[in-house]
Amino acid sequence: TCKRVKRGSFVGHRGVFLELLKRMKSDRFIYLLLVLAMLFFAGAFYAGKVGIALISPAALTFWRFIIAMFLLLPFALKQPRERFIPRVQDVPLFVMIGFVGIFMYHYLFFSALIDTSPVNASVLGSFTPLLTSALAVVWLKEKLSGGRLISLCVAFFGVLLALTGGNWRVLSEMRFNRGDLMMLAAVFFLAIYNVLSRKALVRYTPLSVLFWAMVVSNVLVLPVFLWERPWDTFPWSSVPAWASVFYMGIFPSALGYLFYQMGIQKIGVTRCVPLFNIVPVFAMLLSLLFYGQQSLSLAQVISSFIIIIAVYLNSRLA
Repeated sequence: TCKRVKRGSFVGHRGVFLELLKRMKSDRFIYLLLVLAMLFFAGAFYAGKVGIALISPAALTFWRFIIAMFLLLPFALKQPRERFIPRVQDVPLFVMIGFVGIFMYHYLFFSALIDTSPVNASVLGSFTPLLTSALAVVWLKEKLSGGRLISLCVAFFGVLLALTGGNWRVLSEMRFNRGDLMMLAAVFFLAIYNVLSRKALVRYTPLSVLFWAMVVSNVLVLPVFLWERPWDTFPWSSVPAWASVFYMGIFPSALGYLFYQMGIQKIGVTRCVPLFNIVPVFAMLLSLLFYGQQSLSLAQVISSFIIIIAVYLNSRLA
């Protein structure tokens, strides 16, 4: 047991981590982890905005997932071999998961943040639940009840309310810039990732799926990263750059993605992805706390309650 292990030993910490993974049985605990993941993802929009001002999209993608991969490596190696090492016939599936969900999503995500704001990007990311649910029904034959569809639409209404501030004429006057379009493309890849991950999680552990997806992404981004000559262009002494990279590598990548994969495995794609609608709520709160926004408007407060209630109702539906 963990109590017999000498305090401070790496083996002891690894044992605690693995034991925690085994005990995550209840839906209530899974939802708690998913909410934490959404908070980490919201923080990534701001950390990415800081990082992209100093580092290229390829370098951010590479460093973010190199850090996450090595953090997860000791725990990944403790997985049962048959649940960790991909079978030959499953290699294409893992390549696609890494390509669409880690490499393409994050390269487009960081590129989008060059031209759009973190809050705008998080709001556009709220298309993910509706798109993922549609793909899950078509590809995975998952059931999408009328009640769950209504809850998804209500949550999306809440997101639009936050975006427009209650002035619906804003929608007709909206002009999408390059960053917004890139974020929409990123959402498309993320939706595919959600569905493909569900297929892989039938046979493999969440930690295994996440780890190999990161390996694939790092292999794909490495040539671009090296082509940029990082030894000349990377700001090696920049504290904000490294703070951005380490935050994203530890919290949204290593922990957030792991919690999210566990949620997909435990409660399914159609019950898991609606929590993405909470990300704009967290993004607005982070903007209020750390980024100089003076206050939340009444429309933003109401929209936050609508989103949270809709997500809660979705979680209660069978």
